[in-house]
Amino acid sequence: MKLFHRTPAAETILRVGFRDAAGYYLTDRLHEGVWLATVPLDANYGAQGTDLLEVDIPEEDVAPYEWIEKGHPYREFLVRAAIVNRFPVRQILQDEEQARFVPIEEWWRDHTGWLCTIRRYADGHVTGHAVPLDGLTHFDTTCQSVSDA
Repeated sequence: MKLFHRTPAAETILRVGFRDAAGYYLTDRLHEGVWLATVPLDANYGAQGTDLLEVDIPEEDVAPYEWIEKGHPYREFLVRAAIVNRFPVRQILQDEEQARFVPIEEWWRDHTGWLCTIRRYADGHVTGHAVPLDGLTHFDTTCQSVSDA
């Protein structure tokens, strides 16, 4: 599973590894770990810095650390640094980030009670997210590798 971490310190992390951060994160308990998400988050979601790192980590290793918040079209995890540091990490440069994560085309449609968001990216992949208009249930899907054939 590819997960992303936004930071102002990519060079240091690549050299010496991740370190646990600590915080209460809107709870009454102190939590420690490294924030990872299934999409690159930015300052609008509390992420700091402009550097983007990608970690390739098996889902079964991060699943116990998932923070579930209703209505988010992504998954987020707070994983101990000792676990994250066991897996490959690479920096995603700004040009690649633009091609992979900034949509060049976006559209919505209401289809039988679902609001669907479709985004096409410069590198050719397409993602889609669907949420019910009744707000009672939640479904999220991502599709990739769509061609115009």
